[in-house]
Amino acid sequence: MSTFTFFIFFKYKEDLTPEDFERARKHWKSFVKRWPLNVVLAGVYTHAWGTPYNGILVIECDNLEDYHRFWHYFRDETRWYIGEVNTVIAHKVELESQ
Repeated sequence: MSTFTFFIFFKYKEDLTPEDFERARKHWKSFVKRWPLNVVLAGVYTHAWGTPYNGILVIECDNLEDYHRFWHYFRDETRWYIGEVNTVIAHKVELESQ
């Protein structure tokens, strides 16, 4: 089975107030509870040193169509506080045993 990994670099909107950040934090917790089962949230990283981004999400999925559907859902849910994203997609290669 093929596995795709998506590294989603994200940057918060610059005009967020401390209250907005708190609202976004609560929203994120609620959003993760509704996460689709066919798209695995493998990691959340709150810093991306060496980049202009605030953090990275690492997502795994076996089907690009499932990810595509998820992507629209993710952006609709987070658009009000995440101003910029950049996604790197990798395809996992199964190594032959020796």
